Amino acid sequence: MWQLDLPTGAEPIGYRFLVEHFNLKTLPHYRWSYVGPRWETKEFTYEAIVVHLYPKSYQILPSPLCHLEFALKYEGVNLLIIKQSFIRIGACNSVC
Repeated sequence: MWQLDLPTGAEPIGYRFLVEHFNLKTLPHYRWSYVGPRWETKEFTYEAIVVHLYPKSYQILPSPLCHLEFALKYEGVNLLIIKQSFIRIGACNSVC
């Protein structure tokens, strides 16, 4: 997996959160989103990945469904990550 030098305080949101939270083994989504404490909305490209940095006002609850909603609104559709996330969410709900 690629490592990016992100600013201090960067927290993944959207698909990036889901991949890290559930430790999904999948191809990376073309867009990675992060929220930080003092940023304006910015975008930069690292190899094939477009990185979006959002201000703190975009911070969302650490719920997989909230991050899925963000991903669908701002990052497009990635059926593989959605499918693997729902499998993990279903496994969590059956245990809890």
